[in-house]
Amino acid sequence: MKKCCLGALFVAFVLCLSTWAQDAPMFRGDLQHTGVYGGFGVPKQTGIKWKFHTGGRVISSPAVVNGVAYVGSTDGNLYAIDAGTGTLKWKFETKSWEVSSPAVASGVVYFLSYDGHLYALDAATGKARWKFATGGEKRYAGTHLHHLEPAAESMPDPWDFYLSSPSVWSGAVYFGSSDGNVYSVDAASGALR
Repeated sequence: MKKCCLGALFVAFVLCLSTWAQDAPMFRGDLQHTGVYGGFGVPKQTGIKWKFHTGGRVISSPAVVNGVAYVGSTDGNLYAIDAGTGTLKWKFETKSWEVSSPAVASGVVYFLSYDGHLYALDAATGKARWKFATGGEKRYAGTHLHHLEPAAESMPDPWDFYLSSPSVWSGAVYFGSSDGNVYSVDAASGALR
């Protein structure tokens, strides 16, 4: 099975489970990233309820709020998917990998892209509210990583594909960047705090 199909099946499985669980507005469910959810457990699964295919791999965890799942793909899009039916509500294209787990707060979806921007989108429509430029996102590169050959050749780390997943608290969005900084930006305007 192709890698993109595995990602799509993973999203389908996670989203089917999430239709019975409580909202998960950011990575691992809450600001503290505890992975503990206060809702009811998932009933016994009897099969796949629906599938949603992206044009690339799905690496991040979806955020699920009010029956809508928000998830990025390496095809350069962030998707809003009806968690009950698997129907596309909207997609937003950045033309760069979307591998950070999005955060949703006060009707806004926040995510970091490999194009070097933190985006804020209207959760209902997918329209951009603002974007904040970092110093650039990049994959770590080095020689002889994971004992890969040729040992003297510098190459990108094949396992370094994650980006920081933003957290939203008290009117600010917090996230890290491979430019060496941790940022706090105003959640409403995107202005650097």
